[in-house]
Amino acid sequence: MKLALNGLNAILNAVVKYKVKRFILTATYESLYSKNNAYKLNFDEPFLANPTNQSPYPYQISKLQVELNLMQFWVNLSIDKRFESVVILPGHILGPSLTGRDHYSNNLIKEMLSG
Repeated sequence: MKLALNGLNAILNAVVKYKVKRFILTATYESLYSKNNAYKLNFDEPFLANPTNQSPYPYQISKLQVELNLMQFWVNLSIDKRFESVVILPGHILGPSLTGRDHYSNNLIKEMLSG
C-alpha cells in the first residue's frame, strides 16, 4: 500500500508543480467486489482511515486508500493551487487482454455467457 500512496503523492505533487488543470483517477470494480473478498470486509471510514490495517485483500484496500488520499490531498491545497479532480469507475472493458492475463471484466462476461 505504501508504494501506491507514494506513487500517487509523487504524481499529485507534479500535477501541482506543472499546473495541470484536470486529474482523473481510474477506480476498479476489484476494489469493491471480487470473488476473493465478496463484501466480507466492512469498508467503513475507521477501517479505511487506518493504513496499517492488516487485510487479506491488499489490492482492494490500496485502491480505496489511494482514492481517499487524493481527496485529502486536494482538500489540503490552497484554493489557488487546486485542480479539477475526479475518480471514475469505468464500465466493463471487453476485448482481448493486452497483458495475456485474465481480468475481472472478461471473467465476468465469460461467467455470464456460460450460465
